[in-house]
Amino acid sequence: MPLKMFISSAPRDSDLARDLEKRLNKAGLQVISPHPTKGVKENVRARIDGEALRAADEVIALLTKNSSDSSWLLFEIGYAASLGKRVTPLIQGIEPKELPKIIKQMEYVRYAGLDKYISKLQRRAEELSRSAA
Repeated sequence: MPLKMFISSAPRDSDLARDLEKRLNKAGLQVISPHPTKGVKENVRARIDGEALRAADEVIALLTKNSSDSSWLLFEIGYAASLGKRVTPLIQGIEPKELPKIIKQMEYVRYAGLDKYISKLQRRAEELSRSAA
């Protein structure tokens, strides 16, 4: 059974979210989050009401210059954490000193290190599959 990944991103980062989704799918991981197609507030409500976040094994939060100050993205990260989800910030085009204080305290991944991170996810998925068998 593949790991279910939820991508949290700002609407202005939809191209980056699509690239991430393709890379995760290619690695055999399942992406269950919708891409932002509505306004930010409506999209967040739809995700929370729609069970996608609750069904995820892990949440990847895309942080860029477009989204680092997004209160909705931070809300989604907080909501995921309150559900006990593993949350991994993925940063692109932003320096660590520019990150929100809460994100600085988390273990984040730079977009340049995405392949290594995806390999770790694949190993975790394989371990879960073996233990379930």
